[in-house]
Amino acid sequence: MFNSKAKLTAVFLISALGFIVYFNSLGGQFIRDDNALVKNNIYIKNPANLAKCFTRNIALGSPEKWNSYRPLQMFTYMLDYQIWKLKPAGYHLTNILLHILTGIMLYFFIYAVFGDSILSLYTSLLFIAHPVHTQAVSYISGRADSLAAVFLLFCFILYIRFLGLSTKGTFLFMVISYLGALFSRENSLILPGLLILYHFSLKKKFRASSFSALSCIALIYIVLRLTLLKSLLSNISYPTTFIQRLPGFFAAMAEYFRLIILPFNLHASYGLKLFSFSDPKVIAGIFVTLILVFYALKKRKQDSLILFSIGWFFMALLPQSNLYPINAYMAEHWLYLPSVGFFLIVANFF
Repeated sequence: MFNSKAKLTAVFLISALGFIVYFNSLGGQFIRDDNALVKNNIYIKNPANLAKCFTRNIALGSPEKWNSYRPLQMFTYMLDYQIWKLKPAGYHLTNILLHILTGIMLYFFIYAVFGDSILSLYTSLLFIAHPVHTQAVSYISGRADSLAAVFLLFCFILYIRFLGLSTKGTFLFMVISYLGALFSRENSLILPGLLILYHFSLKKKFRASSFSALSCIALIYIVLRLTLLKSLLSNISYPTTFIQRLPGFFAAMAEYFRLIILPFNLHASYGLKLFSFSDPKVIAGIFVTLILVFYALKKRKQDSLILFSIGWFFMALLPQSNLYPINAYMAEHWLYLPSVGFFLIVANFF
């Protein structure tokens, strides 16, 4: 039963746990990239610069050069500055609230997909409390992960709703939500892939209008990044081939799996390390990957949740897998959205 009392209880539990787990982060200071994005960024200190946030990189007002296009992340820093000036506690509070909001969105998303309020609550509580999300929540510059997740999950909820109840309002807010996700973090481009996974794994009916609209938005975003916003693309050379980077993908898989099960020895940065296929960590990663894929395919007819969950993990991780060269072979905050798949399986077990 999914009544108002159940919803309010779930929202309260998710919110309370979020504050309990991350309350101590309020004492944190500006560190690492926080200096470029917030402390030394003159643009966020003047609301008149809001329009520039949508045409420049995220560190537009600092001496440093970046190539990330995340205007909504900058907008939230601008709002924070109007309230808190340069008091780090206020920025940390916003991060906590966004993480809690992500947990709440996840609760309603899992219910929209599987129709099980207990499953939804357990998944959300695991997501809220797991230590692997420390970097995304306690690090002010990690805000993009939770901000994008809020919009992407809300868009997915509206997409599912539109499949059963086609209204102009639902369609409009679905489109706006996806734009919000793209303006928060680039990995949101993977949404059409996640929608295909939803239809395939759960055998849900397909409506071309809503899927085409979101896919067109993703395509337009890519075109704009390659043309009008081309200056924001990376000009850093990564002199490696796909074959050289591939072992690192499997090494990351082994470490990600370990972090989910045993979340200790957390690190802020892992770098661009290259691996060989003979590396024990790579061999372990290949083994883990094959086991997960085999299990998902084996269970695809009996248990659609398993196929959806494992597929979600790999699909959501794909933009940050370093198969296409990026600035590290892995990062803990890249697990923010993909980890939902693992938590869903664990919640289903309990």
